[in-house]
Amino acid sequence: MERTLRQGLGKKRQYEISAVLGFISLILVMYIIAPLLHEFLHLVVLKITGCLYTIDLGFKWYAGIYGRVELFSSIGFIGTIILLGIGILGNLFLGSALFIHGRRMRLSGMHAKSNVIAFTGLGFFLNPTSYFFSRSGDLINILKLMHALNMSFLLPVMGFFMFLLALIYLYEHSSHIIEEYRRIKLIENEIEHFLYSINSK
Repeated sequence: MERTLRQGLGKKRQYEISAVLGFISLILVMYIIAPLLHEFLHLVVLKITGCLYTIDLGFKWYAGIYGRVELFSSIGFIGTIILLGIGILGNLFLGSALFIHGRRMRLSGMHAKSNVIAFTGLGFFLNPTSYFFSRSGDLINILKLMHALNMSFLLPVMGFFMFLLALIYLYEHSSHIIEEYRRIKLIENEIEHFLYSINSK
């Protein structure tokens, strides 16, 4: 009986480890992995179109990895729109997919494991969201290309709602995880107290 009870211990530690790993994943994805994916998707479009280019990668402590691509041939209006938008859309799509997968994991009972997935998705989602608040970059270049720069005031509005959506998801996920963690902690404390009372007799 004592061995069976002790096997039930340790879940609390799993939640703590997953929270730390989730936070590390968030930072790594937001500042390194998502920007690299962003630039990689640009290169995929350029490879498909056969356009000649050079790329220069850099790093800023407040923005993470960034890239500058210089084209040596034209890929047309539609091709340029796709080129400019693919990096942002790719990260938003991946972040949203991980949001959904993380929620499904949590609802299926894999609360601790869903932490890393949810925070990784948050990193992929927040990185492109920052473009909506920038006065330069891919989105601004798309508006310039479409002669719609006067509509740029809508970008921060869209960014605000996207950021709000991410915060709502984070609040919902975290509140459920914290509640489950407290429940597990209470159960483990009761088990430890019970085992202590048995061994002390």
